[in-house]
Amino acid sequence: MHMNSPVANMTLIKTTRSSHRFSLFSGLVLVMALFVTACSDNTQNRIAAPETERQLKQGTILGFEGSYNNHAWIGIPFAKPPVNELRWRAPQSPLAFPEDGLKALVHGSACTQLAGGLSGVPGEAGTVGGSEDCLYLSVYAPRLSKADATGSDKKLPVMVWVHGGSNKTGAGSMYDGSRLAAEQNVIVVSVNYRLGPFGWFTHPSLNHGSDVDAVDQERKALNASGNYGTLDIIQSLKWVKDNIAGFGGNANNVTLFGESAGGFDIYSLMLSPEAKGLFHKAISQSGGLNLTAPALASNYVEEGGHVYSSQQAELYAHQLLNADKSLKQIKEDVAKQTSEQRETFLRGLSAQSIMNAYRYNSEVSWLLNPDLFSDGVVLPKGDPVELFKDPTGHNNIPLIAGTNKEENKLYQFTHPELVDTYLGIYYVVKDQQRYDAFAKYPSDMWKYNGVDKMAAALSQSMPNKVWAYRFDWDEQARPFGVEIDRLIGAGHGMEIPFVFGFTDKSKTWSQMYNADNLDSRETLSSRMRNYWAAFAHHGEPATGLDRKGVQWPSWNNETSDKFLVLDSFADGGIRMASDIISLEGIERELLADERLPKTEDKCRVLANLVRGKDNHWPEDEYPEKVHGACAQYPL
Repeated sequence: MHMNSPVANMTLIKTTRSSHRFSLFSGLVLVMALFVTACSDNTQNRIAAPETERQLKQGTILGFEGSYNNHAWIGIPFAKPPVNELRWRAPQSPLAFPEDGLKALVHGSACTQLAGGLSGVPGEAGTVGGSEDCLYLSVYAPRLSKADATGSDKKLPVMVWVHGGSNKTGAGSMYDGSRLAAEQNVIVVSVNYRLGPFGWFTHPSLNHGSDVDAVDQERKALNASGNYGTLDIIQSLKWVKDNIAGFGGNANNVTLFGESAGGFDIYSLMLSPEAKGLFHKAISQSGGLNLTAPALASNYVEEGGHVYSSQQAELYAHQLLNADKSLKQIKEDVAKQTSEQRETFLRGLSAQSIMNAYRYNSEVSWLLNPDLFSDGVVLPKGDPVELFKDPTGHNNIPLIAGTNKEENKLYQFTHPELVDTYLGIYYVVKDQQRYDAFAKYPSDMWKYNGVDKMAAALSQSMPNKVWAYRFDWDEQARPFGVEIDRLIGAGHGMEIPFVFGFTDKSKTWSQMYNADNLDSRETLSSRMRNYWAAFAHHGEPATGLDRKGVQWPSWNNETSDKFLVLDSFADGGIRMASDIISLEGIERELLADERLPKTEDKCRVLANLVRGKDNHWPEDEYPEKVHGACAQYPL
């Protein structure tokens, strides 16, 4: 789970860049300790089940019996390991399995990332974990005989999950698709993809000269794109196309779904010509899309590049190895090198050294590398919204898009100005109305960016093919008196277990979910799984796969009801709603918000929107906000 970094930056209350990072990291680490371990893999010993034997292009594979009357195969390589000369190159087709087959009983490594509470790897926070050899996926299927899986004419829909984590952390192994697959009669696939600077890195000295694996111009262009994480997801879809029939899946009925950064990736793949035809429906949970210009991702800071652009990071890597030299001196030295020398240096760096370069002068363990480059090959150039308005500007496929009502509460519940902390673990909101007000506006912006403006654009180019939702459930338990329902509520990532059906066995989730909310959460989760599955089966959520839910109509710019609210019966139930977010509305509501009577608080909310690098809130306009009063509170 977790947001893509452009959204992350808008959600914090602190006023300096370093404190932005500190608040983000400290809050998220705690949240992950409380909740996301719930998604982690259960490491019980697994026994290969003979009835799970399948024949794939790579060879014979064996899986095991899952916990929900299902079969599962985990840790399947879907590409060659992107190591050594394949680092920062497009993924290649996987190697064959061993002659005696593959026992797919253990998850493959998570991709290289910083360890700790935020990540898909254990370890002390800030240390480097995972591996560059990480392109693995897992398959979860209903319990089918080999004959039924391979011989039936009625192949099952396929749902491919793209995990979140800002495209910097996480792993597919954190999500168990067993219950979703078994109960909704679908095949669920969860995938890894390269993260951080291993997944997105565009540099003028890489992949532009002679290239041993560039057998044609197309591969050479892919190698030079820098969007390696995006290409990994595309490669996983190619693997699905070639192999999923062996598990009983229909390669011509694939739904790609993901959350947070995964939701951003979903939108990006809807625009990618390289992904055309590889998936047929999409679900973006708490997503959005910001494409980064290659120049920003590559150039030195003095030339308009990002502070962690590839060439800037190259200087940091040199400086960490040559502490006696200044960055200016190093830049002068690098300018004298050939492209080949620079490429040799970069490819020779250890994973640890690369990660250290991206934490240069950083106070905390959080990467800020740019991602999702508008390279013109993997991802197009231009404004995504304008591209989505054009029927020929994107992969024209049905879409479900949604956000959670209180997205931002996940990122502010440890903030000392809003919350008192006792013994380091007990959190009490100081002023609930003020707390809720601070959460409202960045959460609304998330809905605007991730749903409303996207749905409005896409419904023009593909009418009756867009559905929207908002997740409102906020009835968590209160372990030891900690009011999680008020601190986080319908916060970022809270819908994920509802989609997967609470398939984890974590004790932390058992603290969040108790007997008091059992009926509420199971009822809503069942409805959500039915909607997601109906969409996968038939291309529209309608009333759910069991046809027992509220009718979910598609988004229509001309009608009032726009999106489905997903909530418990006690809080109004599942229903259609019409409150669309506008930029003017956000500012108007903020000015009139009596929960924030102080002008300084109103300006701080707006400052966070500006600092989010969202072009809807230009920095030069900030001083004139709140009738010119924000000039007193500089960015």
